[in-house]
Amino acid sequence: MAAQLAPPDAAETPDGATVDDYVAHAVRNRPELRASLARWQSARARIDAVDELPPLEVSYGYYASRVETRVGPQRHRVRVAQGFIWPGAVERQERARSRAAEVEGVRYDAELLAIRWQVIDAYWALWAVEKSHEWHLQHQEIVRLLADGVRGRVEVGMASLADVGQAELLVSRTADAEAQTERQHEMAALEFARVAGVDGTLYQQVLVSQPIPRVPDEPDEELVAAAMEHPEIGVWAAREIAAQAEIESVGAARYPRFGVGVEWMETGPALDPTMEGSGRDAVVGTVSLMLPLWNGEVAASEKALRAQASSFAASGEVAQRDAATRVRQTLVDIRDSARRIALYERTLAPQAEAVLGSVRGAYETGQTGVASLLRAQDELLELRVALVSLQARHERDWAKLERLVGRPVAAQEVQ
Repeated sequence: MAAQLAPPDAAETPDGATVDDYVAHAVRNRPELRASLARWQSARARIDAVDELPPLEVSYGYYASRVETRVGPQRHRVRVAQGFIWPGAVERQERARSRAAEVEGVRYDAELLAIRWQVIDAYWALWAVEKSHEWHLQHQEIVRLLADGVRGRVEVGMASLADVGQAELLVSRTADAEAQTERQHEMAALEFARVAGVDGTLYQQVLVSQPIPRVPDEPDEELVAAAMEHPEIGVWAAREIAAQAEIESVGAARYPRFGVGVEWMETGPALDPTMEGSGRDAVVGTVSLMLPLWNGEVAASEKALRAQASSFAASGEVAQRDAATRVRQTLVDIRDSARRIALYERTLAPQAEAVLGSVRGAYETGQTGVASLLRAQDELLELRVALVSLQARHERDWAKLERLVGRPVAAQEVQ
């Protein structure tokens, strides 16, 4: 039974799709990654949204009651003023938004690595179910033939009805196990379709990769050091830097602001038309200075941001510690599974096959009963299924290790 999921592009992969094809498809089509990219683009756009100058202020006033002056009544007033931000404040705000955009960029990189791991992990989970299903189908056919043979031996007095019952019980158990693996395959295929970003109702064979038992060919400390550079850890440092930049930006609110403007007052003709300057409009230049004397809100914001920066730093330390532990634990799992795969392939499975052959020969000659034959057949199936599970776990741990360190890891095959 093959992993029957639609490939990313049938034109590009006419003979089926590899796991890497599905990784590339997931990167192009997973909505989570598109959302992360959009968040980064949005954060980048906010940098350009910082205005270097406050809005131009234009005001108009009309004297509802007559205001008489020596040269005539004032009737209209128009004022135009332009404020200016204190030098350096704009740069601080732009820097804060730039640091915030960097946080989103690091998060995008982390999600990119996570998606690759998810696809590979789901693939090997699917592969394990498929191989297990194949062994169960083969085992089911064998025990059916065996049950038929036992019935024939009953007719000639070489077996009892109890032997038939034991054989039929194994047939029923094998059929149930086969049905369970069929359901597990359906669930695993749907999960693989989800993480690969394909339609789970479309089917086509996935090219099979043969699991290879191997161990890392790099020192453990180098892998731990690489894990410290992972974007999932780097995002905490980026958040701390962004919080520090935001503190500087908020602190710029303490700077004064100044402005310049001009005011024009329209004046009507004086009561005495012979008055010198009658009807002359007034024009006044203005200079303003805004002093932020009360900064309680600014101080509170800075305090909150400092606490946030401290929390990011502490969270980064926790992430580093956890990552180092996970890398070392995964290395232990990889080495143990590689050892056990070699044991199963070279010792346990051949021994079980040899035992089955011996028991089958003894059964044919009447030296042993059907119970021994059924038990030997069942033990061989258990070993084969266990080996498949070990191989898949080994490959999934490798995918986990490469996700933790954020790069491929040099490997050495187990001989």
